[in-house]
Amino acid sequence: MAKFVTRKSALGQTSIGNHGTSSQIGADLSAVTTDKGHVVIGLNIANVHTATVTVDIAIVASDNSKIHICKSTSIPVGGNLDLVDGKIVITDTSEIHGACSVSNKAEVIVSVLENA
Repeated sequence: MAKFVTRKSALGQTSIGNHGTSSQIGADLSAVTTDKGHVVIGLNIANVHTATVTVDIAIVASDNSKIHICKSTSIPVGGNLDLVDGKIVITDTSEIHGACSVSNKAEVIVSVLENA
């Protein structure tokens, strides 16, 4: 049965890592049921710093291949960025990872429909 979840995380300064590393957002999403996936329906990043920050968000597969949703994207002071205009389907072996130019100065909220 599908369920809606929202995860909040502060982005660290480390670059986007490999599958299963600390740059993962929403690490506690439920396991995907066979023949189903997670559907990302919202992904918003807010700059909580006193200067402009740059962020990277990517989907990382189990073979460590990366598909960037945004790369080196600037967010001005007090600004935010809404990255999902529609839906993004994530397979059972993929993860969402993120990084910020200044540790913990960008906060991300991801809204996911699990096992859809």
